[in-house]
Amino acid sequence: MTAATIWGAFLAFVLYNIHDKVGTEALLLGIGYFVGVVVGLYLLYAAMIFTWWEKDFSGQRLERRKAACPSNKQPPNVKSFEENNKKILEHANAHEQFDSCQLIHGRKDVASVTKENTVFRERIMRRNSMTPCHPPSRFGSIMSIE
Repeated sequence: MTAATIWGAFLAFVLYNIHDKVGTEALLLGIGYFVGVVVGLYLLYAAMIFTWWEKDFSGQRLERRKAACPSNKQPPNVKSFEENNKKILEHANAHEQFDSCQLIHGRKDVASVTKENTVFRERIMRRNSMTPCHPPSRFGSIMSIE
């Protein structure tokens, strides 16, 4: 038997015995008061919990530069590019779905990516001409390769 069943049986027993001694109106009024008190206590409890939550958590996060922040005096863990690249590749090799990832393949061959980026940067350099449709050698662009 559950606690709800036991309480229900107890309440039915009490109501049955009280009904003979007290009138129906008084009984309903007492039940109404009881339910009102229980609901009121629950609402007060909920308001108290909300107040505690609002004071302790809601919008009270500390910025890292505040002295009360636990990580205020801890510097960030700065690592070199090689260490970060190694860690990323280690984690990627542990999962099969990264085998076909183009971003991971670019990290494996850093030299070719650097070369491609250099070529791209050279292509987007400013030209001396206002007409981009003509070949660069005709107008003496800095991009002319001779």
